[in-house]
Amino acid sequence: MGIFDPKKEPAVPHKVAAYSSILGSLVGVGAAVAAFTWPNPGTASFGLYVASSSVFHLSEFYVTAKYNPRDLTLSSFLLTNGIEYAAAQAAAITEAAVTLFLGNPSYASSWAKIGLVMVIAGQYLRTKAMIQAAQSFSHLVASEKKSDHTLVTSGLYSWFRHPSYLGYFLWAVGTQVMMCNRICTVLFTATLWTFFRQRINHEERLLVEFFGDDYVNYKKSVWSGIPFC
Repeated sequence: MGIFDPKKEPAVPHKVAAYSSILGSLVGVGAAVAAFTWPNPGTASFGLYVASSSVFHLSEFYVTAKYNPRDLTLSSFLLTNGIEYAAAQAAAITEAAVTLFLGNPSYASSWAKIGLVMVIAGQYLRTKAMIQAAQSFSHLVASEKKSDHTLVTSGLYSWFRHPSYLGYFLWAVGTQVMMCNRICTVLFTATLWTFFRQRINHEERLLVEFFGDDYVNYKKSVWSGIPFC
């Protein structure tokens, strides 16, 4: 999906302000829609989707700016992630609209709540992992070891080798469960699993080069976070 391969673009102040204002407004609008329409899980879930997506993109930029400013670019919002990412969002919105038009399924309220829990848990894991890794975290896989690149094995990293990936996986799939998007739930799960499996394999070959036996031993003792990856 290319979700973590943004194009580099300088964080020009006026563009940062514009992006932040738009995303902040969408958080408010989405939350308001959810609050006033919750008896209708279809409409409320769509509002939560808008709000949670905006929070995600804002948090990506904010955490990078605070804990890893060296790598900060306008693309740290992760809004420019290629046609695959845009197509996935369009498919999710389309399926949600069709489902809403046809009427909420009987299980909508229960699934919306389950999805919301997944979204919150995923956002927490993603943000916390970025904070704990600090300057060692990057949206792009580093091909060369930087002087301040350290092997983080504490905090969430003592439980999962890739907690930020697990967080995004839970968050993204959770948004589809929340909106009762049966087709997109399956597609998101399969696509993200394939993407992360390939990315983890590639990234860990480089990490073994960077840290040698330290990473080999770490890999043996700590789960990646995503099943079978």
